Amino acid sequence: MDKYEIQGRMMKLPLNVIKLTKRFPVSRESDETVFWLELIIASGLVPEEQVAPILKEANEIVAMMVRSLITAKESLKKLNKNPNKSEIN
Repeated sequence: MDKYEIQGRMMKLPLNVIKLTKRFPVSRESDETVFWLELIIASGLVPEEQVAPILKEANEIVAMMVRSLITAKESLKKLNKNPNKSEIN
C-alpha cells in the first residue's frame, strides 16, 4: 500500500464514523428523554428529588453528544479545507 492509499483510507475512516453516528440519533433521543423527565416533574406524579439525578445525567449526556457532533463537523470541515494534511489532536 502506498502513501496515497493510506491517506485515502485515513480520510474515509472519519467520514464513515460520521455517517454511522447519523444513523444513531443519540442526541435527539437523549433530548426527548430530558423532555419526558421534565414533564414527569411538572406533572407532580413523582417527587422532583427522585427524578433530579436522572435528569442531571440525561442533560450531561445531551451536552456530550452535542459537543461530539460539533467537534466531528469541525474536524470534517478542516479536513475538507486541507485534504493533504492530517490533524491528530
